Amino acid sequence: MTPSASSTRPLPNDLRSALHDRLGPGLANLEVRLELLETAVTEPPLAADVTALRLQAGRLVSELRSIVHAEPPALLGTGLIPAVAEACRGAERPGLRVGFRVVGTPWEPPAGPAELLYRAALEGTANVTRHAYASRCSVTLRFGRAALSLQVSDDGIGPTRPAHAACADGRGLGLASLRRSARLLGGAAHLLPAPTGGSCLSVTLPLPPAVRPRRTRRSRQAGRYLP
Repeated sequence: MTPSASSTRPLPNDLRSALHDRLGPGLANLEVRLELLETAVTEPPLAADVTALRLQAGRLVSELRSIVHAEPPALLGTGLIPAVAEACRGAERPGLRVGFRVVGTPWEPPAGPAELLYRAALEGTANVTRHAYASRCSVTLRFGRAALSLQVSDDGIGPTRPAHAACADGRGLGLASLRRSARLLGGAAHLLPAPTGGSCLSVTLPLPPAVRPRRTRRSRQAGRYLP
């Protein structure tokens, strides 16, 4: 993917230095300690949990490196669908199942929309794990002829309850950033009550005619994505 100018704007030097010098070593040290613990733990269920934590720490190190050097998210090197699938797997917790499905005919979008939809998947699933008190979460990535969209819905307490209020009214930094970025790309981001209860984060991005996929016939597909 080619980085987009809007999504890879460099951070101020003092912030980049603080992230690199203060947060970077701690995350790298955490990854090493988890790797050592992984070799010492032999009980299968616990060993699997430690391995998952070590992999997640490694992804955070890579993500921090991407932020500091104004690079696109590392996972997007594999494509948007595998990156969102990985974000969904990383969000699962005991008692919370995160499903992922793709609707429409998949194709690889430009860097700007891809990065924003990936960020939306991370932000949406993180909000579900932190605030929603949900047991189920569903992430839908929709490929249309004229637009791309991503929805993160859950069966939790809904965005009007106090635990979600800051996110719903835009005071949450993550959602406010998604809204600004979506507007820059001509789209929109909303966090609203889901029709069946819970909440739904929706990000929709229109596609300029020049980058719309060419098809000889209309095709609709839906199903859980299995990387």
